[in-house]
Amino acid sequence: MKQIKKIVLLLVLALGTISVNNSFYNVSFAEENEEREYDKVYLEELNKTVYVKKGLDVSRDTLLDIASLSEGEEIRIYNVVNSEKKKHINKTNYEPMGRRTHVIRNVFIRNINRNKKVLATVGRGSSYTLNRTITFKQNNVIYGSAEVNILSIAKANISANYGNGLSVSVSVGTKFNGPSENSKYNSRTYYSAIKTRIGYLNIKKVGEPNSKFRKVNYEVPIQRVEWSEDSSI
Repeated sequence: MKQIKKIVLLLVLALGTISVNNSFYNVSFAEENEEREYDKVYLEELNKTVYVKKGLDVSRDTLLDIASLSEGEEIRIYNVVNSEKKKHINKTNYEPMGRRTHVIRNVFIRNINRNKKVLATVGRGSSYTLNRTITFKQNNVIYGSAEVNILSIAKANISANYGNGLSVSVSVGTKFNGPSENSKYNSRTYYSAIKTRIGYLNIKKVGEPNSKFRKVNYEVPIQRVEWSEDSSI
């Protein structure tokens, strides 16, 4: 019987990244337009309220992640950039991503925010114009103790279902505004982070009675979120 060589392999899927360059925009919140432009979401788990710009696709777990780490008194999520393949993600725990030669099960574990960065901090009644481009880039990563062909199948499935990573930029010239002159808050800090899906694939060959599932872990970026936090300090 041919000996199967097992290896532990870290594969960074750098076949290319999905690149989106944000156009210039102004980030401001007029108090008189708050109810019209933002949905108010109460998170009973944290006893906090988060404001989400109408029309944005932001999951509850993302809101909880941001709110749980926030030290600000008012949180507003104003921009979301999805990866190209995010719309194809099945939200069930087991996702057959079918190949004829192998059984593949996709097990979701959790989402986390990575690469959190401060974009700007602006005082009350002031504004700041970004003088450099800030780029957020994260590749897909898979790793596990499995045969080379199993890892290759995992790599192909991850690329097909989630894309080849995420690369987005906040452009020079983006203007960030602080709280208005009559606001009770003294400053506003703008943040950005990449939402990353963590899970693993169980893979085994079809038609071989003694074939066992091999586990391959993955981390894939699926969304970049921008938000602000107002503070009275």
